[in-house]
Amino acid sequence: MTIAEVNLLLGEFQLLLGHIVRHPKPETSGSQGPTCHGGVPPGVQINLLTTPPEEIAGNAALLQNLYSSLAVLTELAAPATVSSIYLTSAFLRDRMMSNVPAEVQAMARRLRHWAVATVTVVSFCFLIAIMLLLHVDRSRRDIVQLKRVSGEYQLVNTAIDQVHDPNLRADCLKSLPLSEVGDGRPDTGTWSLCDRLLTAQRQLEILRTELRRSNIASDRLSFLLPRRWLVPGEILPVGLSKAQWEASELRASAFTADLTGFVLPMLLGLLGAFTYVYRDIDRRVRTSTLQPGDGAHGTLRMLLGTILGGLLGVIWTNSQPIEFEGVALSLAALAFFVGYSVEVVFQIMEILVIKVVGQLQK
Repeated sequence: MTIAEVNLLLGEFQLLLGHIVRHPKPETSGSQGPTCHGGVPPGVQINLLTTPPEEIAGNAALLQNLYSSLAVLTELAAPATVSSIYLTSAFLRDRMMSNVPAEVQAMARRLRHWAVATVTVVSFCFLIAIMLLLHVDRSRRDIVQLKRVSGEYQLVNTAIDQVHDPNLRADCLKSLPLSEVGDGRPDTGTWSLCDRLLTAQRQLEILRTELRRSNIASDRLSFLLPRRWLVPGEILPVGLSKAQWEASELRASAFTADLTGFVLPMLLGLLGAFTYVYRDIDRRVRTSTLQPGDGAHGTLRMLLGTILGGLLGVIWTNSQPIEFEGVALSLAALAFFVGYSVEVVFQIMEILVIKVVGQLQK
């Protein structure tokens, strides 16, 4: 064996030993094989690090000791390997990076660029998802409040009709004092009806304005919706002006359904897959088990999470919570969980496909 090859083996020896010292494995009562806890692992000839490479290359016994020591260290370092430790060190740019081969540094640089690009894109998607969730929640609250105030407005109008005064509604809307409307002292019940009518009307105007503002914002966001791609222009309902259509709760409900049924599940599926991928990357960094293909695998997983989240929104068109093992989950929460646990979803799909095929073959 040449001296260069011995130097390479000694470098791996030193690398594995340093990794084991930094990441010691706790001893267990039933464990078998070599362990390292508070000292040099048994079976490792530490004196080889101070032995000249020329002497090791010319001595078969020392070579055998070197190989056996490397085997023990490799077993102790598992699942980390020499290549994964080098790649993790280059990825983190730690003090061992100077000993990392040039091709491994190039791999780590590509993996680092992928991590930065992914974080940037997903952070942008996260902000979009938060803004959409807040926008959808505000639209829903406006619709609920509008229904409540409309009901109150109808009740007040019904009560005014029961008074049998044809001028009462007009006088209330003019905000005229009752002393100018009729003879005698003002009636307390009539004053109360007028106050309720005026209050309900003001609240309706405020809510209509808020709903119109929300619908205008939804219209600007509608470039994300497939319906905008299919319909070239907007057609107003017959008998409604543009201002009335913009303040319509039906329009707000349609926008809310589109956002919560398609766009948000896709974004939340992506965020769920991203959470899993970076949790796995964090685990690999801590255990020094990074691999060159982790970036490509992570990208594919996030793509699958996005697709499955979008399909979930398309398939599940009901707005009711989803019951799963006695736990009620909203569509948004389920889309996030689907993106996080892609393997579980595919396992369930395979089980369902096998059952369906079995029923068809009978």
